[in-house]
Amino acid sequence: AFVASSCPSKCYPEGAVADFIRSKLEFIAQNPSKQPFFVAAGLKRPHLGWMAPQAYFDAYDPATTTIAKHRQPPINMPPVAYFQNNSEMMSMQNFKQNTSLKYTLYVDNKDVENITAGYYELVVDDYHSTLRSAYYAAVSWTDDQLGAILDALQENGFWNNTMIVFVGDHGYHLGELGAWCKNTPYEYSGRVPTVFRIPGQMKQANGGFAVDDIVEMVDIYPTLLEAAGLKANPANQGSSVLSYINGKNGAEYGGDNVA
Repeated sequence: AFVASSCPSKCYPEGAVADFIRSKLEFIAQNPSKQPFFVAAGLKRPHLGWMAPQAYFDAYDPATTTIAKHRQPPINMPPVAYFQNNSEMMSMQNFKQNTSLKYTLYVDNKDVENITAGYYELVVDDYHSTLRSAYYAAVSWTDDQLGAILDALQENGFWNNTMIVFVGDHGYHLGELGAWCKNTPYEYSGRVPTVFRIPGQMKQANGGFAVDDIVEMVDIYPTLLEAAGLKANPANQGSSVLSYINGKNGAEYGGDNVA
């Protein structure tokens, strides 16, 4: 599930991606063009397995890492809500599984083929902090690589005229309700970070602000179109959230406010 190593940053996918993007931004700066550019940087971690240089693991002590408050599946939960039965985590190495009969909890193997052997596949409680520490190490590592890309925007003169969007593709339970990954109907799985930085159209120049309303990832493209002064694409299902970004409390947001 996790690996710490002393190999150089570029031996990790995130380090290699950051180095590649930095080189591309330097090339664009050295070869000016009137054409705008688009860069998509995909940083894999903190997807499983959680891999990072040893120093990032050293920063998080499992002895002081908090764990999930609710570490068992809800009683009377329909098995379909747990249909993967932690299979992604269970496929990893170095995990500790709890096979106690305590966790049979209304499993019906006839209805849900993936729930096997008559129990929910859960990680033992005393291993939660180790896994969470590894997750935090992977997050910090990826955060530093993202920072390297943002630094390159500043260093090459693009900071004040480049729109930035940071988004994740899914959430993680990290032990809440006994689950560790995604593929559940719960908010832990479906909620993702979505961060915009749009020069000249932000409510606050520094520090930013948070919006609690529900928006969707399909809203990203319409938002960028409007911010760039381009016509909306009628084929898009999403809606621009630029009104939020400009501090209008979503007055102009046309989304369904569902997730």
